Formats: sequence, structure tokens, C-alpha cells
Amino acid sequence: MRKSLTILSFLVLGLVSACAQKKQVTHRWNVFAGYDFDHGYIANIPESPVSLNGGQASVTYFVTKYAGLTAEFSGMTGTFPTTTASMTNSRYVFGPTFRFDLKSSRYVLFAHQLFGVTHMTFSGLSTQPQSSHLGTANPFTMLSGGGLDVRINHLISVRPFEMDYFNERVSLDALSGGVTHTGLDISTDGFRYTAGVVLHF
Repeated sequence: MRKSLTILSFLVLGLVSACAQKKQVTHRWNVFAGYDFDHGYIANIPESPVSLNGGQASVTYFVTKYAGLTAEFSGMTGTFPTTTASMTNSRYVFGPTFRFDLKSSRYVLFAHQLFGVTHMTFSGLSTQPQSSHLGTANPFTMLSGGGLDVRINHLISVRPFEMDYFNERVSLDALSGGVTHTGLDISTDGFRYTAGVVLHF
């Protein structure tokens, strides 16, 4: 009888220990989807600044509890003010992400530094008098920033805000189609706001 109780006690302790360890496991994968708003100024383009609206999706794998790698895609479109010119961006970036837990991990601050390319499409853009441009470019892109995640439960968090500074540099002589402005460089600087939902796996 004592032997049976001893075995049963070990089994119960083992089960409790396993459950406790399971609760302490940090989710390795974060999948985000949400709204993306960009507001940027394009040097040498008189129609700027321009505001773009769209969506964003990203996947982050945490190598440790606090450090991970993020791959992100976002797509946005918008119209230049006072004109019919438009701009559409598809952005592909990758880089390190760091997170910091607050108040028993319910609130999570994160920061990242992402690099990649942006596929830009311009339509009806005037860069010189009596000229318009229709074409594409693929400038190098840098994103620096971070935000806050609020946990709803162990599987879902809400991201009320993410703020990033972005920089994209391209020479217009790389554009295809329409009028080519050889040697005219543009630099896009601005800020991005993002909000949405995060899934944890």
C-alpha cells in the first residue's frame, strides 16, 4: 500500500511539475497582422509629402526570450496632395527584434531595426515643368522603431501602436517607363504608425 502511495505521489508531483513548466514556456513565434499608415517627405518632389494607407504582416522567431528575428511585408497606396499623382509601395524588410516584459508579461515593449527593399510605383508624378512620370523603383529601405503589445491571453495580444522612422533612397534614372530624369536622386524620410493583432505560437 505504501509503495503504491509513493508511486502515486511521484506521478502527481511529476504532473504538477510538467504543468508548471508548460506555463513557463515562452512562445517562440509571433505572427502580426494589422493596419499600416506611412507619412513621408520625398526630397526634390514638389508634390510631397505623401500619406499612404495599407496593411502589414510580419513573423518573428525569438531565438531567446528577449531577442528574435523578424521578416515583414507591407503594402500601401496613396495620392499626392493637390495632384492626381499616386504612389504605391510594397515593402520587404528583415532584421533583429528585442522585447521587454512589463507587469508579469502582460505588457511587452519591443524594438527592432529592419532592412530591405521597397518596390515603388509612381503614376502621374511631375518632377520637372511640363513632364510627368510613370514607373517603378526598388530602393534600399531602413526601418527603426518599436511599440507595445498587450496580452489578452496566452495566444493573442493586441498591438495598439507601433511607431517607426523609415528612410528610402533611390535615383530616378532607375525608373522604367515614361520620362526618365537621369541623375535626379530622391530620399524618402518619414514615420509609420501600425496597429493590429499578434498571435503567439
